[in-house]
Amino acid sequence: MSTKIKENIPNHYQINAKKLLFTKPLVMGIVNLTPDSFYDGGKYSDVNDVLRDAEEKIKQGADIIDIGAASSRPSAKEIDETEEWTRLEPVLKELRKKFPNIFISVDTYRSNIAKKSSGSWSRYNQ
Repeated sequence: MSTKIKENIPNHYQINAKKLLFTKPLVMGIVNLTPDSFYDGGKYSDVNDVLRDAEEKIKQGADIIDIGAASSRPSAKEIDETEEWTRLEPVLKELRKKFPNIFISVDTYRSNIAKKSSGSWSRYNQ
């Protein structure tokens, strides 16, 4: 008798018309939209700069682009939800237009930002 516990873990997720497969390791490219990022210092504040950065990450093998608009840097100034969405929305819209087949995750701790981000998919994917 085997003592192994068989877990029923999915090997993929279906999201809209795309499948995210977990049959191999995936690479996530990080895009920061914060002017005080500890990673890139906010060097990608223009939408076109962000698109070029995301394109380079995708060319280098990123399967997922993770986008964040509120800094998690220690001692960072906290921004309100309106400011976070103001930074995020135009970039999210353009990323979805330019890279319709790439998965985009949104790095936020605010439920309303997460809802707006996921709910805006159908508006931008037309």
